[in-house]
This record gives sequence, C-alpha cells and structure tokens, in this order.
Amino acid sequence: MACQKEDAPIAENPDTSGRVTLHDEPIRVVPQAELKSAANANANVITMEGSSEIAAVAKKHFQYLGLKNIEQVTGNFDETLPGVLSRNAQLDFVFIDGNHRLEPTMRYFEWLKPHVHENTVLIFDDIHWSKEMELAWKKIQADEMVTLTIDLFFIGMVFFRKENKVKQHFSVRY
Repeated sequence: MACQKEDAPIAENPDTSGRVTLHDEPIRVVPQAELKSAANANANVITMEGSSEIAAVAKKHFQYLGLKNIEQVTGNFDETLPGVLSRNAQLDFVFIDGNHRLEPTMRYFEWLKPHVHENTVLIFDDIHWSKEMELAWKKIQADEMVTLTIDLFFIGMVFFRKENKVKQHFSVRY
C-alpha cells in the first residue's frame, strides 16, 4: 500500500476506513493496485490479497475511483498465485508482500521467473524483516537471471536487463 495525503478528517477506525494519522497529518492508505490502475487505464492490474476483509475495503476504493481494470484475487497466496501465473504469460511489475520466510519467498521467485522479461521489475517487501528474508534477498541477488538489484532497506527491487553485462547491486540508505 502507498499513502496519499488527504484533507478529509481522520476516521475513528483506520482498519475499515483506510484513514490513518502519521505525525498528526491525515493520509489515506491507497492500495498499490489503485496507483498502478490509475496511472494507466489500459494496464491489466491484478491484486492478490489473503484477507477477505482487506480485499473488500480495497474493492470499495476501486469502485469509488472508477477503476475497472483491476482483477482481485482473494485467498492464500500459495494457492492463488499459480492460477494467476497460468493466465499471464508475461509480467511487467510485481510487488511481493507475502509470507516473510525464506522458503516461500524463494518459491514465489522461482514461480515468477518463467514469466519475467527483460523489462520486468520485481519488488520484494521487507527484505530485512528477518535473517530468513535477508538470506532470501541474497539468493535472489545471486540468481543468474538477475542483472541488477536495488536495496532500499524496506524493499528490494530486482531487474533482468540483458544490457547489464555485469551484475550490479546497490544499497540506498536514507
């Protein structure tokens, strides 16, 4: 999810309203799918959510914004991701914020690899969440298909550009 400043008052229940307070400024939590869909109305956006309650809130956001190019998939990631991948030969942008353990993260990465192309960007959330996630990040960086990674501490970006002849890994601390 991303945050977008909003002038509306802060609601009492941030879990259902999508409003939270950060340093006394009201902001509205905007699902990543909303941002991608709004940026390109011709894009096919698929959002996967394990919680039916969160998916219902996201659906209300999509309807409110009139976003019609979003497919919602609700359920366990291990069970729903294979079906999504079977319907999509290539993926351009994938944001993984799922199971924060080594084995599932590596499994998702391996499942995604046949669907990436030279311009695909994969983003893994919480790469420093635990020792297991740090190990997963190191294994992803070492993968022969990966040509460039950027570690932004909270997220890791993965690129597959063939023009990059030498693997490069950058860490940005801010």
